[in-house]
Amino acid sequence: MNPRYLLIAAMVMLAGAAQAEQCASKTCNDIVAVAHDYTDGWYNGDGPRMKRAIYEKLVKREIPQNGDKTKISDLSPEGLVFYTAKGTGATSEPGLRRNDVKVLDIYNGMAMVRVDMQDWVDYMQMAKIDGRWQIVNVIWSRHSNE
Repeated sequence: MNPRYLLIAAMVMLAGAAQAEQCASKTCNDIVAVAHDYTDGWYNGDGPRMKRAIYEKLVKREIPQNGDKTKISDLSPEGLVFYTAKGTGATSEPGLRRNDVKVLDIYNGMAMVRVDMQDWVDYMQMAKIDGRWQIVNVIWSRHSNE
């Protein structure tokens, strides 16, 4: 095997190990816990749990891909808590409760997180505000059929 490929493979493995080490920290655990408050709140119909996870001025935007036209729609924090408490996404079926959380980056009180839900993907921007992590912005799109 070409030594250059071995070097590249080793670098990729070390980068993955560094990310895993970063996410083994208390900070990463706190961020993941907030993401789970969001996902479990949604799946349990637990409005207060959802409210705890989000910043009071959160903006959640859907970015649908419909051919050449993109119509962005917004959801307020009040709307998100309302639909959560109403049970819009509530299910007790384990196979319908996908909530894969991946912390993509953490820097100086900010974090970027990807959450794969059952029907869509959320990209969350989180910030540490007054000593606790909160979801500040979310852009999302439904899973594509591609």
